[in-house]
Amino acid sequence: MAILFLLTEWFLYSNRAELIDDYWNKFLINEHVLIDMPGDYDYLIMGDSVQKTGINPILVSEDILNLGLPGAKPMGQFLMLERYLKKHKPPKAIFLFVDPERSYDSLLVILRYFVDMPEFVSIWGDLNWEERRCFMMRYWASLDEREVRRVERDKYGQSNAVFINDMEKNHGYMPSPRANVAIGDTYFTEHTERYQKRISISKEDMKYLDKFMKLASSNDIKVVFLGFVVPTELHRILEKSGFNTDYLIFFRALQRVYPEAIFVDRPILHLENKYFGDMSHLNKEGSSVYAEYFKILFYSLRNGGAI
Repeated sequence: MAILFLLTEWFLYSNRAELIDDYWNKFLINEHVLIDMPGDYDYLIMGDSVQKTGINPILVSEDILNLGLPGAKPMGQFLMLERYLKKHKPPKAIFLFVDPERSYDSLLVILRYFVDMPEFVSIWGDLNWEERRCFMMRYWASLDEREVRRVERDKYGQSNAVFINDMEKNHGYMPSPRANVAIGDTYFTEHTERYQKRISISKEDMKYLDKFMKLASSNDIKVVFLGFVVPTELHRILEKSGFNTDYLIFFRALQRVYPEAIFVDRPILHLENKYFGDMSHLNKEGSSVYAEYFKILFYSLRNGGAI
């Protein structure tokens, strides 16, 4: 009986990528595929799900790989860069977004699907016991899968092979599952529970951002800090709550701490509600607008010799 149980758990764990139908978890469990691809890229985009589903590198340059981690903060981004540099030559520049929102649940998902055992050991001291438990419990695959399915999130209906093929073809980009939807002009007025009123940057965030910047510097990689992308209606609400002020203070502080980095002129980029498929992810039309903005930024910096 015990042997049957272990074999079942081994089978489920070995086939997790195929069994997972949560759209955002698909990114995390398959992100290693992008790192394992042959060839090197001169430029990386390392943001969260906003950049991951919002900037299609193919529309900008063949030299760009979108390595964003949905929900990731500096800890995940540092591990991602460390992993990338083990298999590829350093890029010339990284376009980095530091998420100012609290994404604790996303950290648990990253531990569940992205972090490997050596990485887990390296960050052990910066994790609490709930986070450590989350990583270790993933090996009890049947229980872990039941816990994951309790949360209703967007689903991916095709095979994992199709997902990987599209992600490789798009250099890491995948459209939002709500790419054909547009939120209304009063979405956030009607859903006041869907946003936070202050920024959330922890000591661990700053610790790993510093590790990220030192790793980039030691490999002669230029870092370009991207701004926060937000719907216009939410921008007005956050302006009143103090979130925007806090974020601008944080953004300016980063400029003082990392004078060698490049910072975009618009720390907060707000686009009309119609460009968003949900509260924080751009739809198809919005992705085109954001990609065009990024394209102008990219070529301005590259042609000017900054990157």
